Amino acid sequence: MIKKIFIVFISLFISLVIISCSDDDSNPTGPEGNQAKELSLKEIQPPAAMQQSSNPHAQAAVMWLNLANSYKSYSAFYTPQDNLNKLFKTNDEWTSTWMVDALQITMDYFEDALSYGWQIFLNGTDGEFTYADWLYMEAEQNIDDSYGQLKVYKPVTTEVAMQWDWSTAASSGIYYFNLFILDNTSEKLEIVSNPDNSGEISYYSDQILQTKISWTNAGTGYFWEYDESGNVTDEGPF
Repeated sequence: MIKKIFIVFISLFISLVIISCSDDDSNPTGPEGNQAKELSLKEIQPPAAMQQSSNPHAQAAVMWLNLANSYKSYSAFYTPQDNLNKLFKTNDEWTSTWMVDALQITMDYFEDALSYGWQIFLNGTDGEFTYADWLYMEAEQNIDDSYGQLKVYKPVTTEVAMQWDWSTAASSGIYYFNLFILDNTSEKLEIVSNPDNSGEISYYSDQILQTKISWTNAGTGYFWEYDESGNVTDEGPF
């Protein structure tokens, strides 16, 4: 599962690098102060003892947390680039269009009192696919950072290839991160991070819970493994 998610993530990363490579600054500059906001994802820090543990389930939890954190590390490739902050207004949105070889990329950005976000459309060809005003990616986040979502679509379809949501509960401060990989099989990674640095990870395949790992802020924890009927097949502390 981890290998598959990393493969999908690397493929997404490469495509985003291509899209972000434009240095076209010819778009008109919008009024001063109209800069596109960037997404803000929290970094989840594994407890030191869990990072240093040789237990395979502790190591798996750290790897999954590092995977979730990598979306923040690579945020430069799925948030507006410097040249995209030179936006021109059409109706209630801000739009920027630029070229990468034979591929035309258009970003429609919106912002209101509660939220902001954008959609990216492709026209032309990238050498592998031909696009006609195809929605490639869309993102939205609340102004107060309480919730955000990003979707990437399968080439030339309206089917979601990858989606991640994140939210923070106002009353408790608990942070939730959900990652969905939708390929031949659907996979989901749920992460709960508490303010005291304890947390829990659950992994689902085709909507069936496969693994759950919880940990304390001291880095000790407990794991459960499940079969396709939801029965516990293995469990124990670390």
